[in-house]
Amino acid sequence: MDKPLAVQVVNMTPTEAVLDWIAPQAIVENYVIVLTHNEVVADTVLADGATTRFQLRNLHPLTNYSVTVYAVRGSMTSASVFINFLTRMYSP
Repeated sequence: MDKPLAVQVVNMTPTEAVLDWIAPQAIVENYVIVLTHNEVVADTVLADGATTRFQLRNLHPLTNYSVTVYAVRGSMTSASVFINFLTRMYSP
């Protein structure tokens, strides 16, 4: 099964970010999104297979995060895509 493509973080604020990707060629039932902070899983969510965007909320300002995204259909899973990002700091 193909993995999500061109995964990127867009529209970032100190406490939110949007995860954006291109759907693979194969039919996808769901995407699993795992948000990690300090090597500890902060959140794991299941996004609908028809979406190619997901809003990450309740983040901490000026904090490094890692996101893992993979596609799921039945018992099949794609390879994982990893991306790291740093949230913005509050403006004075």
